[in-house]
Amino acid sequence: MSVKEFIRQALDLNRKDLLENVLDLSDQDLTWRVVPHANSIGFLLWHLARVEDGWIQRPVQRQPHLWVSEGWCEKFGMSEDQRDMGYNYSLQQIESFKTPSLDLLMGYAESARDATLTFLESCDPETDTREV
Repeated sequence: MSVKEFIRQALDLNRKDLLENVLDLSDQDLTWRVVPHANSIGFLLWHLARVEDGWIQRPVQRQPHLWVSEGWCEKFGMSEDQRDMGYNYSLQQIESFKTPSLDLLMGYAESARDATLTFLESCDPETDTREV
């Protein structure tokens, strides 16, 4: 199995597992937090998509995040700050996170994943000399 096949298979398995676990969640489920200082399920879905978008677009492809280039920040009603991917949030930031609909969360996650897979298909590990 090639490195590309391995990565593709891992990403596909990740997507399958994610979909099986979130597609039936209600809006109330998405906002649930196990304890007051924990992130909600909706926050974690947003964070996963932001990180994938951020890691693949900027450092690897040298492109702006889809968060900005496709207008996801506006759809979410959040800042264009490409550094904001949900790391080290304060309790106030956690509490003020407005959980969007599952459709919006999954739309962004799918966009980030599609961009990742498009990049993966276009790269050749044997000849790519790009440093990340």
